[in-house]
Amino acid sequence: MNNQTIEFKAGTVIEVSFAAIKPGMEQQLFGEYFPKVMPILAELGGQSLGSVIVAASNSTLGQPQMSALFQWSNLESFSLLHDDERFLAIKSIRDDALSLFNNGNFFVVKQDTQLVLEQGQSYALVTSRENNVFNHATSLLSLTAAVATAEDTDQPAEIQIRAWDQEAEQQLLEPVPGQEVFKISANIAN
Repeated sequence: MNNQTIEFKAGTVIEVSFAAIKPGMEQQLFGEYFPKVMPILAELGGQSLGSVIVAASNSTLGQPQMSALFQWSNLESFSLLHDDERFLAIKSIRDDALSLFNNGNFFVVKQDTQLVLEQGQSYALVTSRENNVFNHATSLLSLTAAVATAEDTDQPAEIQIRAWDQEAEQQLLEPVPGQEVFKISANIAN
């Protein structure tokens, strides 16, 4: 059985994005956009860590199909990408392929961490608008926001990934105020 291993490096910033791809637009996103953007992203201090499949969610975002993780040397690197003329010239390729897109959710990595997602297993990716609400004993990964969260932003204050459990299943049915839950699994093909 294959596993998906994601390495988080201390002192970096992790961007968590969510997306849904329009039917038939996979080739445009993965075959056209990503091969063009990845060299620019790398040049500016970014790195794709991979993506996970989103099977279900209880979220204000709607129903994303995937979540992608990017590692940045700092927040300025992300801003540089979004101001870069080369990126701006290809951004419409991405945008046209997606029916849902949410990015710019930044979290700090305080210590090197390895996240191993086992093929065939489900995990809970839970976001919270408040800090220190998660039981960290059950966490496979816990990160806090890289930027101060304001009441008028959608930036979560904290994110956790843990094994899918009864509590997460209950959150799909009955949301916890200030939290969103995503049922994720490894994306071995990425």
